[in-house]
Amino acid sequence: MLCSFWAAGGFAHQKGTADARWLAGNLALRPAVVLDTTERLYLQWPGVEERTLPDAGASQRYRYRYRGMRLLAQADDRMFLIPRDWTWEDGNVLILPVDAGVRIAFHPG
Repeated sequence: MLCSFWAAGGFAHQKGTADARWLAGNLALRPAVVLDTTERLYLQWPGVEERTLPDAGASQRYRYRYRGMRLLAQADDRMFLIPRDWTWEDGNVLILPVDAGVRIAFHPG
């Protein structure tokens, strides 16, 4: 019985590593994201563009727009966004709560 658990754990580790490497090599398959926020995120990531949205008066809720990211995953009320040029060695991940402070649009890679 113990050997079965050990073998299953080893298989899961190898499978997870292989899946992560495949994803890193195929990021163009993940949806591209346009992110509008009420507050500035100060992202200094290569390939991510920040733009201040034009002031449309009191009804303008969102102030900043970010392009150049992809959706890595979504879990519960959080999205995990990565830069378009993400690499396995030095990649960043933005964990974003999905709430009224953000507006997200998806489009093909």
